[in-house]
Amino acid sequence: MERVLSAAALAPTAKNLQPFRLHVMPVEGHEDDFKRVYRGDFLREAPLVILASVYPETGWKRRDGKLYADVDGAIMFDHLVLAAWDEGLRCCWIAAFDPQAVREIFHLEAGEEPLVMSPFGYAGEGDVPRPKIRKGWKEFTVFHDGYPA
Repeated sequence: MERVLSAAALAPTAKNLQPFRLHVMPVEGHEDDFKRVYRGDFLREAPLVILASVYPETGWKRRDGKLYADVDGAIMFDHLVLAAWDEGLRCCWIAAFDPQAVREIFHLEAGEEPLVMSPFGYAGEGDVPRPKIRKGWKEFTVFHDGYPA
């Protein structure tokens, strides 16, 4: 877990402000809490849940007012997820949660917003990730000014 959390700390952020926090909570003893947070059972089937929260007002702001804390938090959580998979852990991004329940259960501070959470654990025997259908890079890439030549 230390390697996974260390990978999160390496994530690049706008102006290196790191306007986020990670909350790690065991599922055991909190099953009813996690039922309030998310309807699906699999959140409660792993030993740990990790929540990424952000502080929107402490992150970098672009001139037009666009806040980058969510972007920074997503990059950080992606580093965490990639490191977890590299260590043999399994996880799944969840954003469809009850934000008020999350604020209460994780005791978020004023100005701290829940961004994304995931159960973390080792896959059970026979658990195989379902293949995902993804767009190819050519479907979402636009080349400008004659590049590539």
